[in-house]
Amino acid sequence: MCIGNSFSGRYLARHFNSVTVSFVSRDPDLLHRQKLRVAQPDRDRYDGILDCVPPLANGDSIEWYSWPVIRSCLERQGTDLPLVHISSTSVFEGCQAVANHISDLPQCDEATPVKPGLRGARRVALETELRRLWPASWIVRSCGLYGPGRNALTLLTKAAPGFLQAEERVVNRIHVHDLLGICLALMSAYGSSWPTAERLLHACDQNPVRNRELLQFLQDTHGRHLQALSTTRLDPEIPAGTTGNAAGPEPGYQGYLVQSCRAERLAVPLRYGSVLDGLGEPLEDLLTET
Repeated sequence: MCIGNSFSGRYLARHFNSVTVSFVSRDPDLLHRQKLRVAQPDRDRYDGILDCVPPLANGDSIEWYSWPVIRSCLERQGTDLPLVHISSTSVFEGCQAVANHISDLPQCDEATPVKPGLRGARRVALETELRRLWPASWIVRSCGLYGPGRNALTLLTKAAPGFLQAEERVVNRIHVHDLLGICLALMSAYGSSWPTAERLLHACDQNPVRNRELLQFLQDTHGRHLQALSTTRLDPEIPAGTTGNAAGPEPGYQGYLVQSCRAERLAVPLRYGSVLDGLGEPLEDLLTET
């Protein structure tokens, strides 16, 4: 069962044929229109729960829509029902730094103390609450999520290039296919010997890149498509095949590096080790959510 009509849940239902996915949503009519199976948690039994709903601010506290549904299922099916909650690596927002080399940026793995901003603080609060309510649950912190219909190329297509203006910013990303592969593997390993305190995992690519290199890759690979859009403004100073900075030294790097000290134990190979691999797919596979 997937809680939330999320990008991740829809991809899971449409691309992982071995998995039957039912959805809990505040808008069941939309689920019907999207031809998604509507869950009946008070009647059906499930092999696992994927919670994709982020916390909402409610005054000085947080509101977590998912918990009553989760609690009902756990009470009906017992403590062996796998639960995976998708959180975010935004809990490290305050770790950002500037460095001359990418390897000198702060490195944040599962053992690194969190340092969140406002949105990340809500994520941390929910992680803490979930750990209190159901210690056996898995928390997966996702990096920047992308996939069909949701990626840097579609944002540029919609004339929303602002997210790439900080050219020196380094961002770890994860393709939705790889994120879900990790979540399903954790459900399969739910009853294993993983200590409760270690049921936290970072879902991240292995080769993060700067926004500068990402934009250049998009220009080199899909530039003809972008240039055909009158609403898209590409930098004419950057010729294809260059970094756009041939006249001067390389600019610095800004951000933090997300790593996982536990993913190797899970032994789930990533289909896309870098966002450049994921955005190298055929154009028609990138522009529309499938």
